[in-house]
Amino acid sequence: MSQSTQKRITLAFTGASGAPYGLRLLECLLAADYTVYLLISSAARVVMATEHGLKLPSGPEAAQKTLVKHLDCNSEQLIVCGKEDWFSPVASGSAAPKQMVICPCSAGSVASIAHGISDNLIERAADVVMKERGQLLLVVRETPFSTLHLENMHKLSQMGVTNYACGSRLLSPTENH
Repeated sequence: MSQSTQKRITLAFTGASGAPYGLRLLECLLAADYTVYLLISSAARVVMATEHGLKLPSGPEAAQKTLVKHLDCNSEQLIVCGKEDWFSPVASGSAAPKQMVICPCSAGSVASIAHGISDNLIERAADVVMKERGQLLLVVRETPFSTLHLENMHKLSQMGVTNYACGSRLLSPTENH
């Protein structure tokens, strides 16, 4: 097995603001020779178009072609899954990558994941990573947090999920971090 086939990760974009964070992470993963299983919510498509000017088609094949062209990457490295593609590798514990990042992650997605609701492929993939004791990182973007948001993130933290609260704006390379 080649090194590139060993490095697999699931990346999901939800409807929280912060599309540039998700796109930049996707670029970095592809540059690091990961095979990326990408899941995109309907709300994330709206945010992506609004914040980044990138209009992603709703069909997974068309979205994959658009992203491959936009990112100038190897098409075999990027697999876009449909939101109800229950037969995709990310939906099964025996085939899913053991790592997943949701970036950006909405508070609604945090709540669904915290309570085991798997109404779409993003939630199901997160559930699979958790049950298989993999690594799940949520880049939560909806600040300020309510008590309910914090309780859901605390619950997930107790289950081994890493919650990362991301700031409300991107820093330019010349600003202090």
